[in-house]
Formats: sequence, C-alpha cells, structure tokens
Amino acid sequence: MGLLGACQSLQGLSKGLIPNLSTKIMGRLGSHEDYQRLGADMGMNSKQLQWARLHLKPGRFVVQVAEGGWRHPFLVDVPLLKTPAVVTDAEAAKSMQVLDRLPVVPAPEFQDWDPDRVLEVCSTQPIPDAKVQPEASAPDEAELRFLRAVLNHPALPSSHYAKLAGFGAKRAIAIRKELVLGGFLREHKVATGPRGRNAIVLEVTSRGRFRLGLQDPQEAAES
Repeated sequence: MGLLGACQSLQGLSKGLIPNLSTKIMGRLGSHEDYQRLGADMGMNSKQLQWARLHLKPGRFVVQVAEGGWRHPFLVDVPLLKTPAVVTDAEAAKSMQVLDRLPVVPAPEFQDWDPDRVLEVCSTQPIPDAKVQPEASAPDEAELRFLRAVLNHPALPSSHYAKLAGFGAKRAIAIRKELVLGGFLREHKVATGPRGRNAIVLEVTSRGRFRLGLQDPQEAAES
C-alpha cells in the first residue's frame, strides 16, 4: 500500500508525514522555506538548491527514489503530452492495442475469478418478523415507559432512551427488542456521518401509540 501526498507548499503540513514519503518529487516551489525543508530531506546541498530555485519549471522535477541503495537526487524532464479535446471510441480502442503485445502471466489465485459472482449471505439464526404480531402480549409498565420516552423524544439514536426511560443499557436493549418484536416500535438505520456504523432511530408504531392511549384501535389493527 502506497501513500501519496501532493501539495503546493510544506507550510502547515505535519512534519510527521515527510518520513513516510520515501520517494520525494520536488517541482517548482514558491518559498525559500519550502526549498530548504524539502531539499534538506532529499539530501541536496546549497548549490543544488540554488540551481533548483532558478531552473525548475513545469515538467522538470528533482526526484529521490526509495528503492535500491542509491539515494542521490536526480533531474527528470517530463515532455508535454498533447491530448486532443475529444477522443473517439475508435481512437481509444486503437491506443489500447499496444497493451495486447505485452506478455501476461496469469495469477493462479485469480484463475477461477468471476466478476459477476453472487454470494448469498444469511444468518444461521431465524430472523424475527418485525411486523405486528397479533399474539404479542401487551407491554408491561417498564415497556410503556420506554415507549413514552421514544414518543416524547423522537428521532434520537436508540442508545439515548436508556437514560431517558431510567434503565440500564442492557435492560434498555432487551426492552427495545421486545417492543420491536411485538410491533410496538419500528427501527430505522440512519447514517449520521461519512464513517462508522449507522445509528438506529426508533419510531412508535400505530400499535404502540394505541397502547399509550393515543390512537383508535381499529387504525392500529389496520397498520
């Protein structure tokens, strides 16, 4: 796995990042401090740094590679690649023909690889039906207290209701599962950020609202 950091200046960049970038490429920089810092990390002397300040231009870089035992910085000139504004499918296909002449050694671990393979993932335990179950018993006082907490404080992650209802975390989880199984609560998974697990947000169903005396029983039965 490689780590690539591309930036216009070292100012504000963590000093802990540079040691992890073994291969370094210096292009034209804008400040004396950047040349001094990066040049020192690449082992450049004062004459080399002075030359780089005056002669680096777009397409010309000073490079220090990580592989091998030779660590001296060297100069690289990259020719300007002129690409047309529009490339047709035929031109793109023709440009790929040169790759067909390259020798290919198939990797044995991918010989049976199928890009369209479908894997079925299932649990070994039966998944309870979260729909309303007619045979479910009526909630007890503790479960009603949990229901009221959800009704009075909607759209919160499920972990908040343990404190709001006055229960410990483990008991609150057990009560929540019973209420979902009985059809009194409904769970929704909501992403609260770009990372991490989705939060479980609870909603009191029509059946749960009826148990709290807030809905007509016929409407609760139909839901």
